[in-house]
Amino acid sequence: MDIVANAAQKYSHNPALINEKKTLSFRDLEAVTGRIATVLQRQGIRKGDIVTLCMPNSATMVLLLLALLKTGSVAAPLNYRFPASRLQTLFPLLKSTALIGPQSLTNKLAHPVKLIPEEIMAESSAWKRSLRQQSPFKQSLPSMIQQTDNSTAHPPNN
Repeated sequence: MDIVANAAQKYSHNPALINEKKTLSFRDLEAVTGRIATVLQRQGIRKGDIVTLCMPNSATMVLLLLALLKTGSVAAPLNYRFPASRLQTLFPLLKSTALIGPQSLTNKLAHPVKLIPEEIMAESSAWKRSLRQQSPFKQSLPSMIQQTDNSTAHPPNN
């Protein structure tokens, strides 16, 4: 089930994501997250991969989270304000296969796969310009967001 695709069908022209610079409709959100998902797949993100997002809350983070869901990967957001030493101890616990975060943070961390949000977004825009059509991304993959306790990186006890 693709929540963005379903919402795009129901609420096509309604506002989905609003920030100080732009408003995206659900239809536009579907197209943008599809292109970003394609870029993430080109970078090696696959269904079931646990991808750590470590960046400030922003429209870009929302777009990346939704694109990760489209790939079928598991998004594991971490607080970017944690000290680098604390973040480093969480990667093995999460079994994170990739890290998405600003270069100012990722430069301080050891991780085998580091992706920079600005580069992902730029590549997804270039993808749009080169094709002038919607991304051919398949939307049939199940997905989830993994919530962790901010201090332990383990799922919270309910």
